[in-house]
Amino acid sequence: MPVSSCQLRQTRCDHGVITLWLDNPARTVAVLDKWLLEQLHAALDLLSQDQFPRGLIVRTSGRRAFLAGADLAEINSLNDEQLADYLQFGSDAFHRIADLPYPTVAAIDGATLGGGLELAMHCDALIASNPDPERKPYHIGLPEASLGLCPGWGGTQLLPARICPTEAIRMAATGKTVSIIDAPTGLITQTVEHADDLQSVATNWILDQPRKDTTGPKSFSCHSTVVQQGLAEAKKVLDETEAANAVFDAVLGGLEHGWDAGLAAEQRHLIQLRHTQIARDRLASFLNKSS
Repeated sequence: MPVSSCQLRQTRCDHGVITLWLDNPARTVAVLDKWLLEQLHAALDLLSQDQFPRGLIVRTSGRRAFLAGADLAEINSLNDEQLADYLQFGSDAFHRIADLPYPTVAAIDGATLGGGLELAMHCDALIASNPDPERKPYHIGLPEASLGLCPGWGGTQLLPARICPTEAIRMAATGKTVSIIDAPTGLITQTVEHADDLQSVATNWILDQPRKDTTGPKSFSCHSTVVQQGLAEAKKVLDETEAANAVFDAVLGGLEHGWDAGLAAEQRHLIQLRHTQIARDRLASFLNKSS
């Protein structure tokens, strides 16, 4: 996919921490569509030319969502080859965030779902606001299986590395999302009581970190015993739906052959699953409600 010039806003504080705002002026809620993925690549091109960043904060200015997942209508319009390219293009952008040689933070103040959570988990830390009393708690998770699909940008490899693997696999295999106030232990690095404090807390977290000596996504390791046990436990208690089996297979791919194999399994299954009757029906219902 071609990469356009960057239209995303970037700000820099006196300490050298850069904030990248993933806002699309044409949308009221931030979603991961082709435009935003192109813009993310363009922004990362600019960041690669900066020799002295202290760290990166990724956030959006809307209160409804940090990132409400991928644009399902756009995905639905693609043929299989186009969807494979689209998924790879997004994976490449996310991996570039994980490969940055300085600390990165996803500053979350709204729904963080599907690809939005996958992007956030490519950052070193997730710092989230507690909901204001007048707001309903926002949700976080990987809801793809609830549509008969599976994650496609590494969720099956990333979530079990941050929280209890059994719980992570169950969440991914069922599409269950949780309120931010019930977020599983380990997913959120730090919470703030007021959204107005997100920026300063994220900045201070970065300033407290050493420069990174490792890069790449924080995924589980090959042959991880605890993930192997989590997969076995999850398979015992969950119905073997097509979506759940896809998640199980992606986790197994990561266990046996590492990140690249697990990610490839996700994307292969996602492309195949969208042609199943259950996925077509649920996706059509979702798109009709959203229109």
